[in-house]
Amino acid sequence: MRPQEVLAALRERGIEVGVRGDKLLLRPASLVDDELRQLVVGHKPQLLSLLRPPPSPCRACGVVWFWLPPRGGWACALCQPPAPGVEPLAWHPGRVAPLVAYALRLGARPAMRLTVREGEDERADAAFVARLAELLGEFPGRDVVVLSVRTLDGRRLRLLWRAQVTRELRLAVARLLRERAVGGERRAQA
Repeated sequence: MRPQEVLAALRERGIEVGVRGDKLLLRPASLVDDELRQLVVGHKPQLLSLLRPPPSPCRACGVVWFWLPPRGGWACALCQPPAPGVEPLAWHPGRVAPLVAYALRLGARPAMRLTVREGEDERADAAFVARLAELLGEFPGRDVVVLSVRTLDGRRLRLLWRAQVTRELRLAVARLLRERAVGGERRAQA
């Protein structure tokens, strides 16, 4: 049984699940039988990770996009992407830092704004964002670049970077977007 299924089973029985430090809190405890208790103990690290939000943003690259490895503990989707054959337990879509969100609401304009739709292939999407982050890293600067992603379920996620937005960067990003579009068409035809 996967950790998400254990969490769902607890909630179906009306058990509230919380975290305090390194402990799982199950209330009311009288509703937890021995079989369910063994499942909780067996999946405790993953359950703790699922219930705790990931760090925000990544200390290494500054991006707020995480995945949950089977061993538990959130990992940055750009710095430590899932290896082929590794199925993430969960994805944390990312969020905009509160001060940046406030600045955008007040009318601050990013130097470059990109909008893409989430595809069916999570690995291809992660590879695209990793290539974009690598490309933006080649142009260090203070301009704000915003990538808005429309998810399959209709939500909007934003990823932010700082870069020096130049004509060369805009052309390189346009090439990257074309490659993504052409690659998606090829995958759809296959």
